[in-house]
Amino acid sequence: MDLTVAILAGGRSKRMGSDKALLTIEGIPLLQRVINAAHTLADARIIISNNPTTHSPFLWSLFPDRFPDAGPLGGLATALHHATTSHLLLLACDMPNLTPPLLQYVVSQPRASHGVVIPEDEKGLQPLCAVYSRSVLPLAEDAIKQGQLSMQKFVGRINARVVNKEKWATHARTRSPFINFNTPEDYRAGRKKAP
Repeated sequence: MDLTVAILAGGRSKRMGSDKALLTIEGIPLLQRVINAAHTLADARIIISNNPTTHSPFLWSLFPDRFPDAGPLGGLATALHHATTSHLLLLACDMPNLTPPLLQYVVSQPRASHGVVIPEDEKGLQPLCAVYSRSVLPLAEDAIKQGQLSMQKFVGRINARVVNKEKWATHARTRSPFINFNTPEDYRAGRKKAP
């Protein structure tokens, strides 16, 4: 499969107050949980991180964010820039409920003419668990230059194949596989719900 897996290892974590990637659930760092869910999907695997010393023990290739003030869109553009494959599965490091069957289902969706293959749940599109074509790199860089940093708006501007919950739900172990942690309160509540 012509695919790179890229994990965004967290930005400044201002709301969390500490490196989200290193927070643990049942003794396993969040970043490791995402790695465990995704490591069999591709041989090309990278982490976008501005903390190479902290994240080097996770043994995937590390690249610094080319656009450190552009949030996840900057991480996507950085990952696409370093990808050597036609498509890239982008994942956030703070999504502990992701499972190999769910990710396998997402990456197996036809994507030939689409800029992104993206799951949708009751909260909307999930751009931090989606397969992007490398062809969208110039669009991402242009959006960053224009200060249009919203991932939701970005995926709304590109040709998307939306994977509805009815299709992916049987491949998830939980009703909320895309839960993520932005604040200490999210982390406390989410730790209780993680598989």
